[in-house]
Amino acid sequence: MHPALLDAALYAWLACVDGAGDGVRLPFVWSGVSLHAAAAAASVVRVRLAPGGDGGLSVAVVDAAGMPVVSVDALVTRPAREAEFAASAGECQYRVVWAPTASRVALGGGERRCALVGEDVFGLAEALGAELFEDLAALGEHAVPDVAVVCVDSAVGEGVVSAGSGAVDGILGVVREWLAEERFALSRLVVVTRGAVAVEAGEDVGDPAAAPLWELMRSAQTENPGRFVLMDMDDSAASLDVLPQAVLAGGDQVALRSGEVFTPRLAQPKGRVRRPAPARRTPSHAEASRPKGAPLVQRLSGLSHGERQRVLLRSVQEHAAAILGHGAVGSVAPDRGFLDLGFVSLTAVELRNRLNAATGLRLPTTLIFDYPSPAALAEHIGKELAPAGTTGDADPLLTTELDRLEATLLGPRTEPDDATRAMVANRLESLLSQWRGNRDGAVADVPVPDDPAPDGPIPGSPAPDDPAHQAPATIAGHLESAEADELFSFIDQEFGPS
Repeated sequence: MHPALLDAALYAWLACVDGAGDGVRLPFVWSGVSLHAAAAAASVVRVRLAPGGDGGLSVAVVDAAGMPVVSVDALVTRPAREAEFAASAGECQYRVVWAPTASRVALGGGERRCALVGEDVFGLAEALGAELFEDLAALGEHAVPDVAVVCVDSAVGEGVVSAGSGAVDGILGVVREWLAEERFALSRLVVVTRGAVAVEAGEDVGDPAAAPLWELMRSAQTENPGRFVLMDMDDSAASLDVLPQAVLAGGDQVALRSGEVFTPRLAQPKGRVRRPAPARRTPSHAEASRPKGAPLVQRLSGLSHGERQRVLLRSVQEHAAAILGHGAVGSVAPDRGFLDLGFVSLTAVELRNRLNAATGLRLPTTLIFDYPSPAALAEHIGKELAPAGTTGDADPLLTTELDRLEATLLGPRTEPDDATRAMVANRLESLLSQWRGNRDGAVADVPVPDDPAPDGPIPGSPAPDDPAHQAPATIAGHLESAEADELFSFIDQEFGPS
């Protein structure tokens, strides 16, 4: 039998023991402990605690059939000393503290819409300028708010255990309904408590029954980043003044005390400890697996549609390869499904979080199911990031041919000599000049040398009677009167692979 299970069963004794003024009591002296043969086969057990002599108790553990598993003739407890808790707390390597932050937070451009769902038990609606709704279902016929606020007050006359259980069950239903409704995917749900956490050492926690709710919501935040905000506040008027800024622009966890905004941080360690040499030389896993380069949106600036899609696809592949632990980006095929690549729900969330950070978008949690391959996902991100007013390529066939030309000229199998490079550059410049001239309604006059080299024609260049060697104006005339198929055929013959 696992000791933790037995220890958990003993907590029931604390609720029955008289003389609660002694505080928390700990098991101290065990007498007559027996482990019976049925213990190995028991999967479900029942524990019976009975009072014994000298303030102790007896313990009988039986299986579902009533056969003995563990028996303790006498267990004596003793009150725990406060110094023991203080000593154990000092051993923690990581300690969370609540640090003050700027109370006036810039909200950014545009006015944000706020809704208060459920009973306004803390009187926040007026301070927030929020519309009141009975529940989330009542939001169905209204515009989706940027922020929805839910107040939780479990400090009622019932016991702490019952109040805590009721608060957790109630907010769990709200969270499930919030996540199930796709309309709320870009909004945040703010859960407000009063006196559920202690910001400073020794601060009185006025609503301990709401503390389990914080743990539940922290788990929800981990599984759904950016969807929830936890806020604990006092009843001061100064906190109401900063409430709108804290709600609309606050972090994932916020506490308001006397008009000051606090957020949780890891405490700075005291003293200095030298890191081991391997840790100083080796980059962290997160840094080593993060794709390098300029910010993605900045890299997309000024690129054509085709170039943007290639950069986005490469970025999706890099992030996917880093999450899966693949050393090469090429192992993530553009058309292969994310599920076939090995993605599961947790890695899908990590990919969504990485892409949100890289693009600044709020992508849905069902990302890899809505867009099941890297190519499909890159195409979706490209549409989301398209500049305002962009309608896409006017002629997809033209873009395809240009992409093929680019791949031919810059591909790994293309190793031209200087003379060939000069010939190709000359013809591309001539074609570009003619293209611009046709766009402006005129033909640009770009001279082409009749004798390209004193020692004879450039290797690979067309013969003088070849139409491709004609003056730009003549070529432009052919291009202007050519059909689309003839134009693409011309590009294929002139610049396609031999």
